Amino acid sequence: MTADLWPLFNLRIKTPRLELRLPADDEIAKVADVVRATGVHDETIPFIVDWTNSSDPKFAQSIAQYHWSRRASWQPSEWHFETIAFLDGEPVGGQSLEASDFAILRQVSTGSWLLKSHQGLGLGKEMRAGVLEFGFTYLDALEAHSESRVGNGGSAGVSKSLGYEHNGFKRAAFGDQIDTEDRWRLTRDRWKAHRPDFKLDVEGFEDCRSMFGLD
Repeated sequence: MTADLWPLFNLRIKTPRLELRLPADDEIAKVADVVRATGVHDETIPFIVDWTNSSDPKFAQSIAQYHWSRRASWQPSEWHFETIAFLDGEPVGGQSLEASDFAILRQVSTGSWLLKSHQGLGLGKEMRAGVLEFGFTYLDALEAHSESRVGNGGSAGVSKSLGYEHNGFKRAAFGDQIDTEDRWRLTRDRWKAHRPDFKLDVEGFEDCRSMFGLD
């Protein structure tokens, strides 16, 4: 698929170290390869959805199908911007920004993962800060939400450092068991007070702004 048909392929969010953008199909295969080779976590699964079982023979296929499904289901009233974070041209993580009825509610949600080899370098915070600045400044969001499995200290730490406030708990299914997630909420005013001091470069936004429900 080309950018003429899908302008979102030209949308790029650039932080000081990272470029966040939709992956091309050949890059999706590379994402699956690096996750399989490097891993995302130790024995304890930090996510409420267990998607990281790279020993599954259909692992790469499931990664591709997930990204394809996000493209296919995109509507201005319900969208999932599922970016890959590239460092020096290589995929190191994934950072999503999504919303339902954004034109009315003006709220977004985020989710992310980062290769084990690149954790502890501040990249997880930088990725999230990138899409938050895009959401608040370019999309004119009023608030952002995030959820993390209870015990996922890395995700919770990023949320706290960026100004989120704890917003209760959520019961969730983890396999055939019941688990719990922390809920986090970030208002525009708290973002202004906690946002990192860096310049964000965004390319290709005007050609796809209507796809976010803004026109």
